[in-house]
Amino acid sequence: MSQYVLTPPIRNNAYAGAQNTGRLYVRPNVYLPNSEIDFKTGMLRQSARRVGRTQALRSEAGRLDTEYVKLESMLKARANEKGRRMPLKSAVLLIFAIVMLFSVILLVQQGNIIAKEETVRQMNIKIQATRDEIASISAKIDEASDPVQICYIAARDLDMIPADSAQAIYLTALSTRPSQDPIVVRAGND
Repeated sequence: MSQYVLTPPIRNNAYAGAQNTGRLYVRPNVYLPNSEIDFKTGMLRQSARRVGRTQALRSEAGRLDTEYVKLESMLKARANEKGRRMPLKSAVLLIFAIVMLFSVILLVQQGNIIAKEETVRQMNIKIQATRDEIASISAKIDEASDPVQICYIAARDLDMIPADSAQAIYLTALSTRPSQDPIVVRAGND
């Protein structure tokens, strides 16, 4: 393993170079293009391309070209598909928004149904109270429409007494006409 001890370059008007304070490890089996360090400046040096790597790139070029053609055809096929494309995050947010909208609509409908049920219940209570009132009034009407009851109430209100218990009062008036009998006025049942 190769080892160089360098620090980042210091640039100043009087001095340009590197100071030795840290460690940089470079393994000999890894090729990094332009990775050789200039010891005077501390910068990377341009390096020549390795021959073996260039030959490997040439041999892989055909395979890379076929992969590129496949990817291009897949992208064209996907672009020609019908419908819309959207990111997963946007799709999840859209579904969440739709679910929330439907839940709000459902809650509003349930609230309306509960309000209507309460209105119907109040109307049924009023209808039952009206029926009870009508029943009590109809009982009073039946009682008042009885002929015996009508006569009794009329006699009581007018201070009338039954004819059987009435005393007869006989009044006699003198006739001012001599040729006729005296006129008798009677009160009672005779």
